[in-house]
Amino acid sequence: MISYFDITALLGYLLQNANCDSFQILSISSNPQFLKEMMQNHIGTIYAGCFKREYLKYTPDFTNKEFKNLPSILSNTRYGYAAEVIACNEYAKKKNLLSCEAKLKLNNGDIKNFKLYFGGRYYAKNHRYLSDDPLSTLILEFKNKPVKAISEYFDQAIEFLRPFETMDILTYVPLKPDEIAAHRFNRFESLELNRCQHDNLELCSIVTCCRSFSQKRNDTIHRNENVKGAYAISQNIQNKKILIIDDVYSTGATITEIVKTLYEAGAAYVSALFIGVNQLTESPANLYQAPICSACGGKLQLRLNSKTNQLFWGCANYGRGCHVTKTCEQGLQEMRWVNRLNIADFKDLEDYY
Repeated sequence: MISYFDITALLGYLLQNANCDSFQILSISSNPQFLKEMMQNHIGTIYAGCFKREYLKYTPDFTNKEFKNLPSILSNTRYGYAAEVIACNEYAKKKNLLSCEAKLKLNNGDIKNFKLYFGGRYYAKNHRYLSDDPLSTLILEFKNKPVKAISEYFDQAIEFLRPFETMDILTYVPLKPDEIAAHRFNRFESLELNRCQHDNLELCSIVTCCRSFSQKRNDTIHRNENVKGAYAISQNIQNKKILIIDDVYSTGATITEIVKTLYEAGAAYVSALFIGVNQLTESPANLYQAPICSACGGKLQLRLNSKTNQLFWGCANYGRGCHVTKTCEQGLQEMRWVNRLNIADFKDLEDYY
């Protein structure tokens, strides 16, 4: 049973009685439905409890793993998920990975465990939490060309996992036959994993896709059926511990089938590392505003510097006479300010009736 919360009344009470803006409010709860509604109002969230796989589509800003670090979160000395922090060009700051456990059943009936790790949250265009989200922007860029920040994320994340996850083999989700025939960019072959190479851990291709399929616009049941038997293993992995990497986790159908295939082929243990997990939390598009350029009044947009491969904010007229720029974090701070919640008086609403 899910309790009902009047989020509008609660936020109105907070804004009336607290001397702060809405983006400075942090909500802590073990109720994922409550946190989902808070997220849709751009309120900071911490999930207090054992984070479960079914909560992934509404991932909070922090989970119980960081809950003990609440003082450092409030003092802004502990930052969020690794890929989100790196996307904002903040490589050196403290960051973490989101993780959760999962289970699957093999053909012989045995139950196997595997662990999922995530670097942040991905927002598709039809579920865009922000009008411009740094990590989502980089993930889309990575589908077509190398992205330095993505390489840095995987390199740091794999190094971070080494004490917790024994890795004999590092591999990735392969392209489908139709993607290979179309000469699709193989993004994982473009990764520069310098730390891994120092540890003699090479990224290699051991999984092959036997047939093409599409998961777009399919629900979870159809995705699970679609992917059955679609993968094979190209080498002996008996008793090997394997880490497999991919860009975005959506329903988990593809990675679960690949993990099952690895276990069926004799792997001792399998874990998976992603850049982001697909989110279904969104903001009403007609209410969301972009930051405004202080020089010409144009809307600021998130852009990727082709030389440095770093994100920055520039206005719609950037390169056409206006050269105002802001760092990624500066632009996000301004976006939070522009879209902060305000208490409406009935007089403010008269024009709507």
